[in-house]
Amino acid sequence: MIISERKIKDNCFFIRKVKKYLCLTKQEISKYEYLIPVFAYGIENNLSNFFIKLDKKLVLISIEGISVNVKEIPLKENITDSEELKVYVQVLTGKYYTYISKDLDQIKSEVSIEKNKNYLTLVSIIVIVMIALGGYYKYKKDKEEKLLKLLKKQQERLRIAQSLSFEKQLQIKEFISQKFIEKVANLINNLPNLQKIQYITLSYKPILGEGNAIKGINGEISYKVKSVYPVEGAVKDGKFFSFTKKDVIKGVPQRKKDFKSLKECGIYLLQSGGDLISLKPLKIFYKKDNYYEIKETLNFMKDCKFYFENINLKDQNYNFTVILREK
Repeated sequence: MIISERKIKDNCFFIRKVKKYLCLTKQEISKYEYLIPVFAYGIENNLSNFFIKLDKKLVLISIEGISVNVKEIPLKENITDSEELKVYVQVLTGKYYTYISKDLDQIKSEVSIEKNKNYLTLVSIIVIVMIALGGYYKYKKDKEEKLLKLLKKQQERLRIAQSLSFEKQLQIKEFISQKFIEKVANLINNLPNLQKIQYITLSYKPILGEGNAIKGINGEISYKVKSVYPVEGAVKDGKFFSFTKKDVIKGVPQRKKDFKSLKECGIYLLQSGGDLISLKPLKIFYKKDNYYEIKETLNFMKDCKFYFENINLKDQNYNFTVILREK
């Protein structure tokens, strides 16, 4: 699927709000025509990664530059909570996706798309022209494909030129990861005795500029708290009450400080139960079911140079994947 400023094919749908075309191949139309309002909704709202729940599957949609990609994954568990669905997708894919909780009818009523009314007639004409003027059509098609490739390359060059450097992005992720540990500690320490954390997750939210250039990165903390008494915003959760909240860590480049060595941090994580995933970069998966052990590990890591690739602190299932770097 391609997003274009002009109608380059007959199987295109015009999105009025943003004045752009969404163009699909015949194979894509036969498979995803019912999802066209969802694609348009994401384009209208400038979403890069989002998903919807349809029956017993999740449809993950990514918009990268002028391309739209779709991935369908089965929902093996009966998850209805929106935050748990986001955590499920993040753990499964390693990426943060925005959850669109609206159903298809709601989305259809909100977006404004227009299909070529003479689609079938035009397709027939194109077939005749292809038979009569095959060489010319091929020339025209090749020219359009070259134009699309050139446009994609130019947009990618613009995005790279305007984006933060890769090193700067890693430094910001390191800062967010360390701030995350501090916020988790403060959150747990300040909870009333009759409240308990069910899960905490961290995701990185890029701040996009022109051409989807990454101008900055923020961290988003999502957490769910279970309580034995009703508090404002809580809902009934079995015998208890629960509420979900989010917090934002504004990303800034890592400030200079004295860090433990890469070797010291790596050995600690591996000896305390971590699994080595790769050496370059040094990536370690860590999992514990004991709260006090994970708390001790996170406290040690405050002085390591690292960033979380993903982290999910769920009751009795605390795990994260971390990438360590040299100081």
